[in-house]
Amino acid sequence: MNRAASLPAALAAAGLALAALFSATQFPQPLSASYGTDLMLLALLLSGRAPWRELAAHPFARLLLLFAAYGIAQAALATQRMPEIGFLAQLSAVAAPVKLGAFACVIGWWLAQHPRWTWPALALMLAGMALWTVVQLPWDNFAALANGSRRLRLGYAENLVGMLAAIAVLGLVLQARSGRWPTAAIARAAAIVMLTLGLLLFSAALLFAQSRGAWLALALTLPLASIGLRHVAAEPASRRERILRAVAGLLALLLVAAFLGQPQISARLHGGWTLAQALLHDDHAVLATSSVGLRLDLYALGIRSWLQAPLFGWGLRSVGPLIAASGLRWGSYVPPHLHDAYLQIAVGLGAIGLALLAAMCGVLLRDLWRARRLAQLDPLLCRTLLGCLAIVLIVNAFDFLLWSNGYMRTPLMILLGAALGASFRLRRLTASGPTAAAATTGG
Repeated sequence: MNRAASLPAALAAAGLALAALFSATQFPQPLSASYGTDLMLLALLLSGRAPWRELAAHPFARLLLLFAAYGIAQAALATQRMPEIGFLAQLSAVAAPVKLGAFACVIGWWLAQHPRWTWPALALMLAGMALWTVVQLPWDNFAALANGSRRLRLGYAENLVGMLAAIAVLGLVLQARSGRWPTAAIARAAAIVMLTLGLLLFSAALLFAQSRGAWLALALTLPLASIGLRHVAAEPASRRERILRAVAGLLALLLVAAFLGQPQISARLHGGWTLAQALLHDDHAVLATSSVGLRLDLYALGIRSWLQAPLFGWGLRSVGPLIAASGLRWGSYVPPHLHDAYLQIAVGLGAIGLALLAAMCGVLLRDLWRARRLAQLDPLLCRTLLGCLAIVLIVNAFDFLLWSNGYMRTPLMILLGAALGASFRLRRLTASGPTAAAATTGG
């Protein structure tokens, strides 16, 4: 590789490392993930025409351009419906998902060029999440977390903590089951210890966040992602490794049992069952005294608002004022959004906007599903990414965590970028001929 070609790659590698390490943190400047993504974009601009031609040919990028054009037109239409908000405010709201998709394309192209960067980037993201978790834990009042009277917040919403922790647990469990360890004995022991500590930390974060949506997402995705995983294992586990895994699993189960045995947590779980029964029997008295009642009211408001503008929506910036004008409250809490990402998008961008975003997501999921058996594309990586994206999709049915705040976007950018990297490689492999794409793992 000549110097002209190596400079953009070096810039991109540095930018990816910076973005991944600080993706889920809120450290002060200059420790910001945005500097990393900007550096990767600069590297792409220095790489000539080839990246742009390949990006322009990918259906995800084409759908993103179509969505951006639709967003501009939709912002103008939303301004006509609610002129007090203004065109620029509507446009800035719709620019957030466009920025998310655009930087995912940048990350994806670099990961397609350098596939070996993918696992280190994901590992750095987990390391940054672990560092931020340790820094933000309320060590002075840890007993409140342990007894369930306080939910874990790491500088942002509990549901986001739960979603990121569930993603981390899924990735670490799949990595542990794959048997991919360093060959050197000391390095292998260190990797097993770090993975065990990571599992304990993120399992605790998942439990202490008390996010039912994240619990449900992990419970659904982990078994499905693990099916057939033995076929992609690098090598059979040794007796010592099996013992270490059993010990880690036992410690995790003891942690779960100790946490769920706390009276406050038991009451919360029992309350979840009570709410499920209330929903089944339409018991308004029970629902009215819980946050579920508020969510049902938000859902009803969202459906009514969407039916008034089903195709083009009210504008993403208009959803908050619509909620405030409705008078919905839970004590002093005024919901900033509809607590359902898909309903939020439908009300804000209409059925057309929701369909475009669903199509973009569908492209990545389809390509990951096709690539999950191809040895050249790392089946374990494809399974992990499918599981992580499934967790994101499930949790967002109970909250709006996609792009409502800047600190939520970078982890999703990296996951989408990794999925796009696999998609780019799959398309290159397919274009090279059916023979090259025929080799599979048998999984």
